[in-house]
Amino acid sequence: MAMEMETLDPAQALMMKVSDRFKPVHDLTARGTSSVQQFYSGATVFLTGGSGFLGKHLIEKLFRATKISKMYILLRCKKGKSIEQRLLEILQDSLYDTLREQKPDFANKIVAVSGDTSELKLGLTDKDWNTLADEVDLIFHLAATTRFDETLKMATFINIRGTREMLALGKACKKLRSFVYVSTAFSHARYDRVNMEVLEQFYPSPISPETMIGIAETLDEEKINDITTSLTKKWPNTYTFTKAIAEELVNTMGKDLPICVVRPAIVICTIQEPAPGWVDKSCIYGASGCLFATGVGVMHVTFAKRDNLVALIPVDYVNNATIVAAWETAKTKTLAPENNEIKIYTLTSSNRNVIYWEFTMETERLDPAQAFMAKVSDRFKPVQDLTARGTSIVQQFYSGATVFLTGGSGFLGKQLIEKLFRATKISKIYVLLRCKKGKSMEQRLVDMLKDPLYDTLKEQQPEFADKIVAVSGDVSELKLGLSDKDWNAIADEVDIVFHLAATTRFDEELKLATFINIRGTREVLALGKACKKLRSFVYVSTAFSHARDEYIAGDVLEKFYESPIRPENLIGVAESMDEERLNNITTSLIKGWPNTYTFTKAVAEELVRTMGKDLPLCVVRPSIVTCSIQEPSPGWVDLSCIYGASGYVYAVGLGVAHTAYGEHSNKLDFVPVDYVNNAILTAAWETTRTKSSAPGKDEIKIYTVSTATRKPITWRVVQDILANKARYYPTPKAVSYTFAWCTNIRLLYWIYAWLLHLIPAYIVDAVMVLFGKERRFGKLAQKLSKMTMALSHFLSHHWKFDDRNTVALFDSLSEDDRKIFNFDVTDIDWPEYILVWCLGLRKYFVKDGLNGTIYGRKKQTVLKIVTFIMMPLYFYGLFKIVIT
Repeated sequence: MAMEMETLDPAQALMMKVSDRFKPVHDLTARGTSSVQQFYSGATVFLTGGSGFLGKHLIEKLFRATKISKMYILLRCKKGKSIEQRLLEILQDSLYDTLREQKPDFANKIVAVSGDTSELKLGLTDKDWNTLADEVDLIFHLAATTRFDETLKMATFINIRGTREMLALGKACKKLRSFVYVSTAFSHARYDRVNMEVLEQFYPSPISPETMIGIAETLDEEKINDITTSLTKKWPNTYTFTKAIAEELVNTMGKDLPICVVRPAIVICTIQEPAPGWVDKSCIYGASGCLFATGVGVMHVTFAKRDNLVALIPVDYVNNATIVAAWETAKTKTLAPENNEIKIYTLTSSNRNVIYWEFTMETERLDPAQAFMAKVSDRFKPVQDLTARGTSIVQQFYSGATVFLTGGSGFLGKQLIEKLFRATKISKIYVLLRCKKGKSMEQRLVDMLKDPLYDTLKEQQPEFADKIVAVSGDVSELKLGLSDKDWNAIADEVDIVFHLAATTRFDEELKLATFINIRGTREVLALGKACKKLRSFVYVSTAFSHARDEYIAGDVLEKFYESPIRPENLIGVAESMDEERLNNITTSLIKGWPNTYTFTKAVAEELVRTMGKDLPLCVVRPSIVTCSIQEPSPGWVDLSCIYGASGYVYAVGLGVAHTAYGEHSNKLDFVPVDYVNNAILTAAWETTRTKSSAPGKDEIKIYTVSTATRKPITWRVVQDILANKARYYPTPKAVSYTFAWCTNIRLLYWIYAWLLHLIPAYIVDAVMVLFGKERRFGKLAQKLSKMTMALSHFLSHHWKFDDRNTVALFDSLSEDDRKIFNFDVTDIDWPEYILVWCLGLRKYFVKDGLNGTIYGRKKQTVLKIVTFIMMPLYFYGLFKIVIT
């Protein structure tokens, strides 16, 4: 026989091993010499919620770790038991075993006072109220009804009115040093904030506390129950709803008190004190209850997202924070008595030590998508450190510069702003913005700078936005819609101009495309001529400006080509002819070009050639611009890209798009947005240098930023990466199995589109109509087909873009500038970059936080099986309909 002293039960062995690890902490606690312990020496405490999970443990920790003088505990008679009997039962809990050994007389310092937090004045007698007001110097208000299904009337009395009465008592306390109100991390975790940050700040209350108390005091329970759902609309239950309102009371009534708020998440068993694993029976209806029921084989089903982050926190961690928060609040109030700021302390594991519902610890294993992006990001850290020095030749060129930028709210423009501020020490940027959707240009600028693109920049240069001046204007208007004052200010101050603004919509009407892309360019060139200090002007065109039908599979050189029409003539036509007539002749006017975008860009280049001869001017021609490869973080993409190549990849990844029209062997031409802007920034520097060394030279250099010549990738390879490697990183939000049938035969494409997009969409719309819902899926499918056909010209044909000027520009850079302003496309690792692109779309379009990849894989497996079962049935059903 094996003796128990020789071989413990495995469960006992585990708990003993954990306990032993914390013995040094227990020994340190026993000394009683720390700053926080000294703060509590001789203190008189008033505690509500002492019979609850948190309260019981707080009592134990305060007596074991500090030398408090006395503790008043608010208790009510319950189930025929007096407050003295209830206190006796509380202290019989095994939680207090260690404390009883160390301090056998600790219970003599606990005074039970009769009361109830749901009552006015906490149900205290005048005598007890006055005693507390005279003696107490520390208050811990923990009492609350945590039942999610509590009636709103009772939840209001306990959680809101009870807090009001506690604050009133706090104001009456003559010696009060600190007051801690324990709320919940979920007080403002509303439905409309799912996947969003909940900050350590006070939020607007859904209803004023006094109004809510008044409703509870005057309406009968049945009437309140009838309106509970509408009142608590954005909150999941009455508990979090009433806690949110109670926080408003703390914010308003507590301003002159030494008060703070502690917001714990889901409180679970102890991690170490006084022994690992202690949990109270009152937790039976929460997370602990679910675990208990599963462990004893009573519960076999649960409803939860497997990849959801679970915010758990041990009870001893919560109480340690509560005890320390009281000390910090008293210290702060002593040092700055006039400071009325109320600090909020949130305790949750969901930010710093994540665990998912499926028990995958992030500390041990990141989500595969996050791990991949972290690996890519880490590789570029040395470049970020080099950039921070600010000593390279190109960086010095921009030092003290004043820039005028058009297109600052677009994909390229946003990233250019970020790079300019992060990599150089420019003095000021004027950004041309127009009022849009009822928002002023100032509001638009504020909204624009909220983009996560600027997060790194905000950390490094918190005040960079002060150097951005939004000027009201519109590139489609004469004189750019600028006031004379703004025109003159720009002309007097600006020394570098970046003209990026354009309508890039392939289906834009010719009239508007002419006003923006051609007349707008004319007006910016006129402004450039007016600039007294102009050192450089960069016009951003497109590599496809002359990728006409006649040049398919041929060379497109870095030179100006003959314009299809004189710019002034086309501007005149657009200004004088009504839109309908102009639309009727658009097809004949743009003959040889696939769309109005490339056509008007070709005409605009003629303006640059003729008007820009006496300017320090260059042209940058990027191909299809896609997500960032490294700066400021891999994968950044703007929502404005939704109607281009990024939009198609996004639709495939969501399981919305299943068809594509393109030539498998065709060479595609994608270039990362940060490579394009690096080329733009260095091109401006090179233009100034060339003009300075040869002032009489009027040559306008063209720089093509393209991958098809030096780093080609075919449509077939892209499809292979999307179908295989990208499938390893699916979003959990995909709505169907992700696949795409590609063809270069137009008829076959439309058959695919009808079978996989349009017919299913119209069927769903019919169902929506039956349920009285709005039809929208048919329109979505039509937009998808329209987008695919717009891209098909570039997926079915290729051009050999000459980029010798661009290569020479890169070769002329110093070693540091080649790293800081890299645009060497031969460096691109296509399989990795396509994955970065896909994950960037998940992060910035789908906004799934790059979480739930493993769940996404499992979901795709299920969806694949469903698709393989349902698709034959669907096709058979259509066949039967057709033949009948």
